[in-house]
Amino acid sequence: MGPDPRAVHAAVAPPVGSPVVDEIAAADYGQDFREHRKALNALLARGDPPGRLEWAPHEVLSLTLGYSGAATDLYVGSLLLAAVTPYQDPLVRLPPFLRAALDLGGAELLAARRFLAWCRLESPGDWPVCVDDLPYLTFGVLLLSVMVSPPPSDETLCGLAAGLVEELDRSVFDGEWIGRQEPPLIGRRPKKPAKVWRELAARVLVDGPLAGTGVGGRLAVLGRVICRDQVLPVEDLYELFS
Repeated sequence: MGPDPRAVHAAVAPPVGSPVVDEIAAADYGQDFREHRKALNALLARGDPPGRLEWAPHEVLSLTLGYSGAATDLYVGSLLLAAVTPYQDPLVRLPPFLRAALDLGGAELLAARRFLAWCRLESPGDWPVCVDDLPYLTFGVLLLSVMVSPPPSDETLCGLAAGLVEELDRSVFDGEWIGRQEPPLIGRRPKKPAKVWRELAARVLVDGPLAGTGVGGRLAVLGRVICRDQVLPVEDLYELFS
């Protein structure tokens, strides 16, 4: 899988001083434009994900994510996912990052997968204080793995799915979340955007490129559980991916 913290930067980062940088820097109605622009150009020049984001440029990055086109969203999302931030809310940054990667496809999607695999292994930035949200990173790696071309082996995909089931079984409902009113990856706290996770599960696991294949059929079951279209005991999901 090649986990790589610099993969997204290498694939889609805009050039230092480019018009894209100016657009991001002006996102807060132009307020403190020069300060934001200077901070953004410093990030672009270094290449490595930031360890911490201060108010400049965090404020304009947060305002920009999800509204600036897939390539820019992928880059901005990678910064917000990797860094310690003022608001400690990496989970709300993950869906726009995933949507951007899926929309771009190709080399950019592969880069996003490598970056997200690094995030799951290293738990950078705000993730150590959001440990209950770590299964969502595993879910993201699974989604991107399904969509890369050529896809990983069936064994790799089933291993990722099994790991996700185990993480959720341990952390969400103490081993009894399947069959409850609120299935896995449907957030219990207001900051968790439940609808977007169901949409991603349907897009990739149920209706994605592996639909109709052996492993695709098993992933579709997981997707339907996440989408509230099917209920299974946790033991059946363990068996499905064993």
